[in-house]
Amino acid sequence: MFAETGFARYFATTRCADEAQSKPHPDMLQQIIAELGLAAQEAVMVGDTSHDLKMAQAIAMPRVGVSHGAHDIALLRQYEPLAVIDKLADLPTVLF
Repeated sequence: MFAETGFARYFATTRCADEAQSKPHPDMLQQIIAELGLAAQEAVMVGDTSHDLKMAQAIAMPRVGVSHGAHDIALLRQYEPLAVIDKLADLPTVLF
């Protein structure tokens, strides 16, 4: 997918379910922050499902919900995200 879209340059590393325990277990995030030498509080999980936000919440990682994904806004808000945004262009206003 990254090769087709050219998005690989925007990611330092990735994980998926065949490389770590499945969501909502935080293993994917824990592997990523360990590889990058970060604390959970130095990263942000941006996700469109409750599973994404739940795994970030489990390790006290800041999180942002995306409203145009798989789960509705009310469900995303249960995981106390910094915000629920309607478009990725809104992300900088939440983070900075």
